[in-house]
Amino acid sequence: MDWALSMALGLSLAAAAGLRVFVPMLALSLAANMGWVTPTGELAWLGDWPAMAVLSALCLSEIGAYFLPWVDHALDVLATPLAAAAGTVAAAATFDVGHPIVQWLGAAIVGGGVASGVQLAAVATRGLSTITTGGVANPAINAVQSVGAVLLSVVAILLPVLALAVLVVVAVLVVRWVVRRGVRAGRTGGTGSARAAEGAATRGSDAAARCGVRPAHTLCA
Repeated sequence: MDWALSMALGLSLAAAAGLRVFVPMLALSLAANMGWVTPTGELAWLGDWPAMAVLSALCLSEIGAYFLPWVDHALDVLATPLAAAAGTVAAAATFDVGHPIVQWLGAAIVGGGVASGVQLAAVATRGLSTITTGGVANPAINAVQSVGAVLLSVVAILLPVLALAVLVVVAVLVVRWVVRRGVRAGRTGGTGSARAAEGAATRGSDAAARCGVRPAHTLCA
């Protein structure tokens, strides 16, 4: 049971790192200082007060910077690799699997992968907002992502299984939405092609009919 809880905690914090890199790291440091979580092995420094102070400053700076116009896009260039690193560290700090190689390899693959996937989705959302609204909606999207990172980190610390269950449900809903959009786009494209083919056939029939009623020496146009 402890192993399952540690996996759920690590994956949930890794997902939160995809939204904001330093929010789950700060939550993990706070939980370690409160004695709620014990970081594994060489990551015990996360429970030190100096680490918590540095992470607090980084967390506030990251959240504030995302509300500056165009800075959010520049941060995405840095946040994408950093999210993978933060997801790996958060997962490694909670995965209690015994052997360090298994611990870090699993954290890099699972934790880093989850964080990278969430981060890419967040970047795509901001990019779509910039294209469709000229960036007007970006502050609202950034606020939602920041609040989501905080809530997910808190729930992960207090109720890791619930946090993981919510992530699974959200992932399933997103996949279903993407699949439905793809199916609709395919149907729309197929209908358009059929209509174009039907129109071309109709025009060809009309041209043939016109040729049939003209004198033999008349050229068909």
